[in-house]
Amino acid sequence: VLNKDNPLCLSFGKNLDSPIVWFGKTGFVRPENIKITPTLTTKYILFVGKQSIEIELPTLGEQFVENSVAAAATAWACGASLEEIKHGLTSFQPVEHRMRPLRLKSGVLVLDDTYNSNPSAARAALETLKQVAGLPAGRQGKRKTVAVLGDMLELGKDEIERHKELGHM
Repeated sequence: VLNKDNPLCLSFGKNLDSPIVWFGKTGFVRPENIKITPTLTTKYILFVGKQSIEIELPTLGEQFVENSVAAAATAWACGASLEEIKHGLTSFQPVEHRMRPLRLKSGVLVLDDTYNSNPSAARAALETLKQVAGLPAGRQGKRKTVAVLGDMLELGKDEIERHKELGHM
């Protein structure tokens, strides 16, 4: 099971003699029509070859779609049906502090992504924040957003530069 969107996996896959199940945007197992819903879940159509099924992940953000498609490809390679794959993906329980929407009494929406982060996860969280802010909000139009970010630990010598890049975003 290899990610067709990853150049290293493409290169690695060319040298394998065993069958490969490719996943990703152009893979045999791929997502299409990804949307964040007003109820703060993520929906998409999962294609496995020419077969498809609608998936609604109980998580918020497109970044979780790639993980779920990798899981779907693995399950497919092990012989699971589309219905079994859907059941597994939709019954998944998100990790605490990983893009958890919390609605405060005041109506403010907090996206709790305070688990130890990294540059790509933080970028994905900010992209999700922008998408959520653009969801229909009655007469309010676009919602005001504020990002409070924790440390991205273990970045070594690139720490300052990575934090600056994220601040610009």
